[in-house]
Amino acid sequence: IEKFPFGPDALGFKGEDRLAVFVSLAVPGDEVEAVWTRKMKSYGWARIEKLLKPSPHRQEPPCPLFKQGCGGCQWQMANYGYQLEAKKAVVAESFQRIAKIPADSLPLEACVGMQDPWRYRNKIQLPLQRTEDGRLIWGFFERYTHKIVELKDCPVHLKLFDEPLAKIKPLL
Repeated sequence: IEKFPFGPDALGFKGEDRLAVFVSLAVPGDEVEAVWTRKMKSYGWARIEKLLKPSPHRQEPPCPLFKQGCGGCQWQMANYGYQLEAKKAVVAESFQRIAKIPADSLPLEACVGMQDPWRYRNKIQLPLQRTEDGRLIWGFFERYTHKIVELKDCPVHLKLFDEPLAKIKPLL
């Protein structure tokens, strides 16, 4: 796996033709066996079947909702320092691809990180969905679906959301 492009999946290349493969939950530097989930003529999407060699940037995702498929965050399987590097690279590549400005001629500085990369998100949108047993739940969409991963506690949004959400939930 070579890089994080814009979006949630990592990008690798397969075979001598270097067919572009977007791999869900992969981290640049991973060596994986992957299974196609959708294949087009010159690119496709895959999921990891087997992690052969983990990237040095890979970490265990800290959020339990991420492990349940929550799509509220994209790159928790990569350590925070690497996420910052990848975001800078995405910006540089976008300027090069879209505006034809060479990445090495851009005055891009390193992304400024946070001391603690948790409890920072100051805007959340929580879709509602009725479960099969009739309960009304809210949360974030599961990756690649419109199914809701029920939100009990999100370690990314500001703590100040917790009290109002707890007061609203019984009224639904």
